[in-house]
Amino acid sequence: MEATTFLNILGASVGFISAAFFALGSVTLTAKDIYSTVVVRHTINEHWYKAVSNQRAEYLAGSALLFLAFLIQLIANLVPKGASYSFLNSPVCAWLSLGLLVLLLLMAAILFRRLAAASCSRKVRDMWEQKIASYGQKNAN
Repeated sequence: MEATTFLNILGASVGFISAAFFALGSVTLTAKDIYSTVVVRHTINEHWYKAVSNQRAEYLAGSALLFLAFLIQLIANLVPKGASYSFLNSPVCAWLSLGLLVLLLLMAAILFRRLAAASCSRKVRDMWEQKIASYGQKNAN
């Protein structure tokens, strides 16, 4: 193994580990944690829980893309140096393929971010509504 290949794989591996810590931090921030943060006495800060839900979703989408980037970098270093694929022989086709893949990944990340943010916001709102309902039942008895 050449020194440059070794260092590229080492760098990608260290980056992958750092991405794992980054992702773990965002994944462990649950809807319940957000709920505890945004509920103050008998009211909920709707703007705050939506903002934190959006931020969590951005971290999750970013983490997924970061993992994918390091995986691609590792694979690139493991592909034999002489390997060539027919669709990459034409520069125009190679650039179009690259642009299309990047655009598809960006659209997938944006969709994932939107769905994750909406899901987290909905969970926090449901927890709040359950608390209000149980509070109302206690007062009725």
